[in-house]
Amino acid sequence: IFGYNAGTAACGGNSTFFGSNAGNSVTGSNNTAMGQGALEACTSGGDNTAFGRRSLKGITSGQQNIGIGLLAGDNITTGENNIVVGFEADASAASVDNEITLGNTSITKFRIPGLGFELDTDSSNGFVLDFGSVA
Repeated sequence: IFGYNAGTAACGGNSTFFGSNAGNSVTGSNNTAMGQGALEACTSGGDNTAFGRRSLKGITSGQQNIGIGLLAGDNITTGENNIVVGFEADASAASVDNEITLGNTSITKFRIPGLGFELDTDSSNGFVLDFGSVA
């Protein structure tokens, strides 16, 4: 535990908190919070990993969640087994389970150059899926 008010309620085992107010309410076990206010509201939740300022800050009893990025997954409260990556990226609901979210609502293109895969939005046609021409 390192940082002002970090892990102040920590009584669960095997947790790591780094940054002011990181995990300051956590009583659950096996949580990792790195960044100011990461896992800030978590009480009984366990096995959560939050990297980035205020990532997964709203988790109360949710478990096995991963948030990477500033405010990533900050809307999750009781959801379980979610992965949320990106600046201000949010899960679809506070209690959603088993979901992966990449990016926030400003992201309009998904590409995997090595596989030649691209999914893009087009204002006239909706979504455009392209295989093979991605450079």
